[in-house]
Amino acid sequence: MKPEKQQLIQDLLGDESRRDATLHAGGRILRRRRHWRAATRSVALALVATAAILSLEQKKSHPPFVQTSLPPANPLPPLNRVP
Repeated sequence: MKPEKQQLIQDLLGDESRRDATLHAGGRILRRRRHWRAATRSVALALVATAAILSLEQKKSHPPFVQTSLPPANPLPPLNRVP
């Protein structure tokens, strides 16, 4: 075993208060990482679900738009009337 690892193990196991503080800090870091991973998965799942719903909404057939035309206007009388 390398001397650095031996020194690290002695540091962790040597003094009880430092050991507890180190383990507590490590637990906090791991908990934070676990929470971020869970949040990332949740956001990714929500994005995929939203994309699927929007995709299905676009594929639905909409009723055709009906354009109504106005009735023909009354024709204007001729302008060149000779009395």
